[in-house]
Amino acid sequence: MEKRYIYLLSFVVISPVIIVFGVFYYKVINNKKDRKDQFLELIINKNIKGKVEDIKNIKERHNGLALIINNEQIGCPEIDCQDFIKIGDSISKEINSTEFKVYRNNHLIKIFNYNNLKFR
Repeated sequence: MEKRYIYLLSFVVISPVIIVFGVFYYKVINNKKDRKDQFLELIINKNIKGKVEDIKNIKERHNGLALIINNEQIGCPEIDCQDFIKIGDSISKEINSTEFKVYRNNHLIKIFNYNNLKFR
């Protein structure tokens, strides 16, 4: 009789754990959004305005460029953005927009678009 209770108790304890992990992995595997869509969801709600304080290579991101604006690190929308963006340039990105505008001396230099990102 004692073995039945042990088996029943084991089933009652282990079954919910298996179900929780199963649901979690099902959601992860069936996530239809690719990396670009996930990134755009993060960046679309940001309002970025300010001057570029520094431009850094981030080793953790395979030497990707990051702009330091208002003490916040923002990823560069294109690989060659260091050719257009200099320290002291003004950056503007509105909420719900994917356009990243670079101004120098009150003139628009370049418009980068986060939709043009290429992900591996």
